[in-house]
Amino acid sequence: MIVVPLGRGPYGSYSDISEDSLTGAELKVVDLVAQRYSNPEVAEQLFVSRHTVESHLKHIYRKLGMSSRTELAAEAARRVTANP
Repeated sequence: MIVVPLGRGPYGSYSDISEDSLTGAELKVVDLVAQRYSNPEVAEQLFVSRHTVESHLKHIYRKLGMSSRTELAAEAARRVTANP
């Protein structure tokens, strides 16, 4: 199991979503979603289109076995809270 830092967000310094198949861009999307950014806001922050963000989210959900951004954000927050 590989621990992947997600950056600094409102829930703490780092999360440890342990999925070695997430790309750097996907990790940035997870970090911003965990900070409650909308898809257009994520796109603006990363200088990509909203469609690119949606594509990243679909890949993230598939790789992590999740089905919604709420579930993704909750898991990121839970992991940061569990590992302050």
